[in-house]
Amino acid sequence: MSTTDDLRSTLDRHASGLADHDLHVRPVAVHERIRVARNRRRGAVGGVAAAVVGAVVLTLTLSLDGGRQAPVADRHLAGHVAPRTMSSLGYTFTFAHGQQGDGKVRLHLAPSPEPRLVSWATSGADHEVTLRGVDEKPRAVTSDDFGDFVRVPPQQDGTITVTGDGEVALATYDLTEAAPGDTKDGITFRDDVAGQRLLADAIGDPGQADISFDLSTEGGALPMSYLCSAGPEDAWLHITVNGRGTVFGGGCDDSLFDPAGSGGVTSYPKAAEARSMHVRMWVTHGQKGRIVDDPDLRIAVGAYAPAPSVGRLAGWPVTATAEYDGHLWRLVDTEPGAPGDRELEVRGVPGQETLVKMSFARTGPGVVRTLENGGPGLSSFSAGGSGSTEAVIPATGGSVGLRASGHRLRDDLQLGLARYVRAD
Repeated sequence: MSTTDDLRSTLDRHASGLADHDLHVRPVAVHERIRVARNRRRGAVGGVAAAVVGAVVLTLTLSLDGGRQAPVADRHLAGHVAPRTMSSLGYTFTFAHGQQGDGKVRLHLAPSPEPRLVSWATSGADHEVTLRGVDEKPRAVTSDDFGDFVRVPPQQDGTITVTGDGEVALATYDLTEAAPGDTKDGITFRDDVAGQRLLADAIGDPGQADISFDLSTEGGALPMSYLCSAGPEDAWLHITVNGRGTVFGGGCDDSLFDPAGSGGVTSYPKAAEARSMHVRMWVTHGQKGRIVDDPDLRIAVGAYAPAPSVGRLAGWPVTATAEYDGHLWRLVDTEPGAPGDRELEVRGVPGQETLVKMSFARTGPGVVRTLENGGPGLSSFSAGGSGSTEAVIPATGGSVGLRASGHRLRDDLQLGLARYVRAD
């Protein structure tokens, strides 16, 4: 299994509660860019340029004999020509550097403000290589030469290693300025996020701590994506819909890249009953303190129409597509546990990498742990309600699942698993 992480899109990152509606603040003048998708004329490029790509610092140690070589700008690597560009969830990345060695290449990436892609190839007769991505266990991959990639998230460093027969190569790709949605000063709300459709958004100017927009919907839940970056440690985020909403504590250090894919997410199930809505986001020192005055602060918030649900598992909606690790995935099937079952596990789809979204509900006091090949996985959760997580099973096979334990687990607890395979 390549990794097991908390599912960002279903769990709020911060402690939440009711907003303080008696908080007296002086509204900041509205300078943010407001965009409603249905009224926007779309050009061929689809938006203003995104952020300037940050420099990539590479330290490469390569070859089985311990030799060292410098990165190259030539795309001819290990007997193949690396693609000039690669695409990930609507974003375009362009070739930056390549490196090859005999049997093994190791690449260290320093932190960058933008994500990067790393692809690989081998001169051997088959395509199988052993890949170790950032913070991952080694795994066998069988994709075509330069036919796949691993994504290195913004601000993250790490080492990527590939081993195989004959010459092997790694190629790095940097983010271009093309933006797949509404963009301003390096912040982009994508038009489509795994079936969720952008309705409206507001992107604040540097230093602006209070933003808002108005929109109308056809009813239903209202998923909201947001980010808060470069703010003080005591920053609290407030997001309201028609004056009612939530408060999030815990700082303000999000990446500016792709708030709908990597920032915070919350949802307002009943907000759209009003059809006409005013959405506001502002940042204060502490939960009830004054508005933040910081020239480096960046905030943004966007409202999405939810992706159509094809069912529910353990209380969580199941959608036809999902995003993970820079790729789009499509639903294959679901595996609901019987009420009260304390363990549930599935195998990967034969011959394909398989994303498994795992959810639990009505657990009662106890612990829910992930499983990997029948044994303990990488994550555990203090139960008591509901939650969700996800994991990837490599194409070479294996299984993942959930196990609930505790002396006071409920008899009607629910576990559910949904399998997805790559759609891009």
